[in-house]
Amino acid sequence: MTKLAYGEGLSAKIAKSIKPSYYENYYGMGIPLNSTTAYWNTENFVNGLKEFIKVEKGKTTFLDMGAGTGAIVKLVRDYGLLADGYELNRYALENAEVELIERDITEPFLKEYDIVFSNAFMYFSEEDFKKFFTNNRDKFKVLVLVYPFDGNNDRYRVNLKTREMFIEMGETYGLNTYSKEDGWLIMIRKEDTDDLPFGK
Repeated sequence: MTKLAYGEGLSAKIAKSIKPSYYENYYGMGIPLNSTTAYWNTENFVNGLKEFIKVEKGKTTFLDMGAGTGAIVKLVRDYGLLADGYELNRYALENAEVELIERDITEPFLKEYDIVFSNAFMYFSEEDFKKFFTNNRDKFKVLVLVYPFDGNNDRYRVNLKTREMFIEMGETYGLNTYSKEDGWLIMIRKEDTDDLPFGK
C-alpha cells in the first residue's frame, strides 16, 4: 500500500491550536489533566484486551496517539509496558509529565506497536482518516479507538461518526472491528484474526 505524505491535515492543525485551558481544566472540573486526575486504570485496560492480546510487562509496546501532557503514557509505563506518546501541541509537549515524541499522528508511525490507543479520532477529517489508515494499517496489532458516540462538549470536535461508520471504514482497510463497552472499538487486521489473542 502506498504511503501518503501530503500537506498538514485538519487533525494536526487542531492539535496545534488547542489552548492551554483545555489541559488545565480537565472535563470542566477546574483541575489539570495529569496522571493523578486522569480517568484511566491500566489494569482494567489490559484486562479489557485479554481476548485480543496477551500483555507482557517489559515487552508489550504501546502508543498513545495524541498523548496530551502524557498522563496515560506515564501510567502505562508505571504499569510496566513500553509506552510512547505522539503529540503536536506545543503547550502539551512543554508541560508533559514524561518525554513525548513530537509527531503528526496521521504520518507513518516511527515503529510498529502491539497496542495503539487514541481518543483523537473525533478531530479527524475524511482525508485524515484515509491518511492514517493508509500509512499505519500495518503498524499495529491492536488499535483501541475511543470515541464519544453519545456526544460530548469538546469544542474542537469536527466529526460525528457511528459505530457502523467505523466498521465500514475498517472493512475498507481490511480490518475487523469489535465493539466494546464505554465507546471502545478494537480494530485488528483481518489476516490476524484467526490466531487471537496475539502472544498466546
